[in-house]
Amino acid sequence: MRSRAHQHSPPHRHRRPQPSEHHLQWPKPQDPVPDDIPEPPPRLVRNLAVRAFEIIDGTRTAAQLGPWITPLVARRLERLRAMHEERRRVLGDQRRSVPEAGPAHITRPRPNVAEASVTLHTAVRAYAVPMRLEYLRRRWIATSLTVL
Repeated sequence: MRSRAHQHSPPHRHRRPQPSEHHLQWPKPQDPVPDDIPEPPPRLVRNLAVRAFEIIDGTRTAAQLGPWITPLVARRLERLRAMHEERRRVLGDQRRSVPEAGPAHITRPRPNVAEASVTLHTAVRAYAVPMRLEYLRRRWIATSLTVL
């Protein structure tokens, strides 16, 4: 049997917050408006892929790509470069590879985001270079990039 106090207490009513006008509004477009964002140039994508390969290969520094990559991408490429140099030292392989970029494959999951990939061909093998580009400060910048 229920206690008397329980029988006389009013039922709990959970009040749901009413949606305000603030919650119903979409965010206003930021500068630049999505219609103003140009397509990332395939040439830029191919050049970024080749330059990233050159950083890892030791023929270029990450600072040379400063305006087109984030500091996080630069640090990742420098780490890959250090691993590549150690591998060369252990194997005694001092050859340098000259890559040739294939066509750029670009998709736009959002107006200010592009995902791209390029295949680099060298005399001995092919490398995949996937990247994510974001339109920041009125230009495309690689926010993620690696050489596989």
